[in-house]
Amino acid sequence: MFAKKRQKQIRNLLALGISCAMIAFYALNLNFNSLFNTANPASNHKQKPVSILDNVEIRQFDSQGQLQQYLTANRAEMITETNDKNKDSFASTQQELTAKIDSKKNKLRLIQPHMIIHEKNNKPLTITANEGLIGHRDKKTQLTGNVEINDIDRQAKVFTQSLTIDSKANILSTDQAISIESPTTTTTASGLEADLNKNQWHLLSGVKSVINP
Repeated sequence: MFAKKRQKQIRNLLALGISCAMIAFYALNLNFNSLFNTANPASNHKQKPVSILDNVEIRQFDSQGQLQQYLTANRAEMITETNDKNKDSFASTQQELTAKIDSKKNKLRLIQPHMIIHEKNNKPLTITANEGLIGHRDKKTQLTGNVEINDIDRQAKVFTQSLTIDSKANILSTDQAISIESPTTTTTASGLEADLNKNQWHLLSGVKSVINP
């Protein structure tokens, strides 16, 4: 009698242990899924390059055959921008294959770009940044991160975090905060538009200047 009661207690304990283990596994599995679902978007935030080139040089000439821009970069990565958020691995592979075929969706990411823009009747502008992005058949170049414009003629340096270069219109623009340093003054503002054809630089708003001691 005592033995049967003891066996029943053991069976109950085993059943309880198995139930607890299943619940713990289920909860742990949910936590892992939650962790992976949170981590995936961050890992896919930056597109994987289709191809990589080191020590890139790009020259652009105007309609008269004169050198207009000379761009160099430590590295150039061909990427494909897409709005498809499908995380399926097969779909991702198909996107990479399509990217190699459909060059219209390709963009060129530049690492440590260095650009020289030749102006008429003026000395060239020198522009550097952490990164750049050029679209397919798009005359605009987007520079980001520690952008610096060195204007020798005006004896000034312009600092900002983002700059758009429209090569077709020959215009530089940004809506970010800027700082202009010259031998005599330091000027800050929000936004800049520079028409290199007309040799006109326009600060958009919040202009403040301080005379250097």
